[in-house]
Amino acid sequence: MKILRLSLLCFIVLVFSLSCKAVTGLLTGNEETIISQQTDETLPIPQPGGLITRVTLALGSEPETYNPVNPATEFLPTDTIHAIVAVKKAPADTLFSARWVTTRVDLEDRDNTVINTTEIQTGGSGNLDFTLTPDGEFPTGSYRVEIYVNNKLDQLKTYKIVASGR
Repeated sequence: MKILRLSLLCFIVLVFSLSCKAVTGLLTGNEETIISQQTDETLPIPQPGGLITRVTLALGSEPETYNPVNPATEFLPTDTIHAIVAVKKAPADTLFSARWVTTRVDLEDRDNTVINTTEIQTGGSGNLDFTLTPDGEFPTGSYRVEIYVNNKLDQLKTYKIVASGR
């Protein structure tokens, strides 16, 4: 009898938690957003498709393998930023793209501005190296790189541009 009561209690808790998530919008469609607990930023929610195994932000990459060199999440205003995307068993002609976006920067009216978008069509396994080079200097603040697979948001990484030091 105790096992039946415990099972019923667990079921009620599960249904209640799923109901709360549905009411707060965490189980809606493709238009989902998430609030960052650190800075009140609204960010899109990626929906991983399984082809990307890892995204690493770095200061550089190895020439032939594109393995990350000096991984980082903070960069200087003059740094070139590498988003190294590890891909596994992608079908031929899969379209990968990186969209570099400001999140919250120290310039008026520049929040949530697309800086650059780059596309690579490929297949197989290995690393892809998407880079962003400043035209002068990046403003200090918070940024993100959104990685898309066949035009669907798959991964998102945030980073910062800082005035000095790392």
